Amino acid sequence: MKKFVYSIGTSLLICVMFMQCSSKLTKLPPTVSKLADVFYSENQNQQLIYLSDSLSKLPLTKDERYINTLFKAAALSESEKINQAFALVNTLEQPTNELKKFWYESIKGLILFRKKDYNQAYEILLKTTFYSHPDKVALALNERILARISLNLDDYETGLNWLQLSSKHFRECELNKSLAINYKLLGRHYMNVKNYSEALRNFKEAEKLLLTCNDRKELFYIYVNLTDYYLQTKELKNAQLYAEKYLPRFEDVYDNQMRTLTYNNQGEIEYQLKNYQKAAGMFRKTVDIPTDYVSADSRKMNALVNLASINRVTGDNMNALYYVTQARVLLTKNMPYCLRYKVYNEYAHIYHSLHWADLSYQYLDSAKMQIDSINLSESKTTKAFFDSKIKISALSTHLQQAKEREKRVKITLSLVVIVFSVLLVLAIIIYQLQQTKTKALKSLVLKNLQVIADERKLNEVMNEDLQIKKNKRITHTDKSDELYLKIINWLETDKKFMRNDLTLELVAKELNTNREYVSRAMSNRDIRFNDLINKYRIQETIQILSDKNNIVRCHKLSVIANAVGFNSDSVFIEAFRKQTGMTPAQFRNNIDLPQN
Repeated sequence: MKKFVYSIGTSLLICVMFMQCSSKLTKLPPTVSKLADVFYSENQNQQLIYLSDSLSKLPLTKDERYINTLFKAAALSESEKINQAFALVNTLEQPTNELKKFWYESIKGLILFRKKDYNQAYEILLKTTFYSHPDKVALALNERILARISLNLDDYETGLNWLQLSSKHFRECELNKSLAINYKLLGRHYMNVKNYSEALRNFKEAEKLLLTCNDRKELFYIYVNLTDYYLQTKELKNAQLYAEKYLPRFEDVYDNQMRTLTYNNQGEIEYQLKNYQKAAGMFRKTVDIPTDYVSADSRKMNALVNLASINRVTGDNMNALYYVTQARVLLTKNMPYCLRYKVYNEYAHIYHSLHWADLSYQYLDSAKMQIDSINLSESKTTKAFFDSKIKISALSTHLQQAKEREKRVKITLSLVVIVFSVLLVLAIIIYQLQQTKTKALKSLVLKNLQVIADERKLNEVMNEDLQIKKNKRITHTDKSDELYLKIINWLETDKKFMRNDLTLELVAKELNTNREYVSRAMSNRDIRFNDLINKYRIQETIQILSDKNNIVRCHKLSVIANAVGFNSDSVFIEAFRKQTGMTPAQFRNNIDLPQN
């Protein structure tokens, strides 16, 4: 008992010391605070990596090195070096300080999101919304990612709530560019759900904000989205108007992926306007762009199929065949089934135009196979989608707590002491109650052992009494008693009660009598056959558990139950409780075996 109280007191002391130590780092050191400024200004990842590498050459403290590594991992993740970022953040130990923990979970959650591990990303980022004094900009970005995960899983209400919180915090920090990106995300969401008026309104809000902060790269992507919007709504002149804004305005900030988006969009517009020559020119530009960006082969293949389609429509089937064959060369096992379908379907159309029916049918079959593969892939994706949605829905129940995090009362040292004092008193009470319960159980064990011993003596007396009566006139009752004792002796001989096939019919047959006599003999004793068998089996169980030399006593209770004849663990436990007033586990835990 003294040891128990001492351990509780020690725990209390450690908790107090931990609270004092955990507050050492309360804000980012000035040396590395610049990293956060650069990272949360968005789209400055190369500059951040350069800054991080420069800082690593300086003599930094342990905390400064930790934060520096975190932000380098974040920059690598946003530069599409996700595996490298994940490996780097996994080299860091789990922090105990609240501030370091906030930054660690914020950046690891971002990396997990980029890895498309939505369940873990959501769970870890949700934790960051509960901290007392989080960095508001980091919090706003975390809320944006929580929104994107929710929207990806069609949990629109939760997603829009997270975006609203994120926008509120970006607005408070006067970060117009970040706020504009939120508007862009809202626009994409409304495009996906076909709410085109809201989509256009949000894209326009984003455009207005980005024009004030002169972020040309983000403005480029807004124009891409507006072009896509007008393509979907079949307003081709407006789509053309926005597509023509790309090159003259943003050429100096273009990378190859941005050029591809531009040429593909302009090609799609011209194709729908049936300006086939202009459309072909745009798609040829896409094909000529170096493939040094993510998904380059897919975009190039798509452009080649479009070129094939244009040539087929304009009657140049041989050129169409040339382009579609080039597209087929790029096909790999990792290519999406929809692109495979486009290639094979285009082949089928070209061969149909050339009146090569056999080849046309062959490629139609291949295209159909890709459609079947798409359906199979979608069914697997749908299952994974709903699995993720179920898991994240459980996490989303904490949303209300997240909204009220600013209302939480600070836990003071005095409150901790009070809580631990109450816990200590409760622990002592529980300990004393447990001791009382243990004594009662041990007493019950002894009582059950005594009952078994008394029953054995009673059976011996009954046998002696019956032998005396055999010399006198045997009454009907005596015959019933005699049969009952025969049943008892038969069951006890070789412990036949342990057989799991026992029935009244079997016993009657073994004793050369009939089932009715056996049943009546037991009824006269006011006992049922199953209860009698269970009584013997429970007594055998008690005998096993009471014998320190019996190795079976160390086996699992389910094994012992099966050994004495029970086919069901639940029946065994219920029968044991009914006969002894305690469970088999309680009996074994409270029996005092003789010491050697």
